Amino acid sequence: MREVIVVGNGLGMALSPDDYSLTNALTASWADKEADRQSEAAYIALLAA
Repeated sequence: MREVIVVGNGLGMALSPDDYSLTNALTASWADKEADRQSEAAYIALLAA
């Protein structure tokens, strides 16, 4: 399972807004064919509850 830590992103956005935007990061994550979608979806559902 992949672990992600989300922190303030001011420096990343200042350096490269295209690479560090949340939209691009999520798109790249969900496009990863090697990811275990079922466990990730369960984890996201747990966080959203």
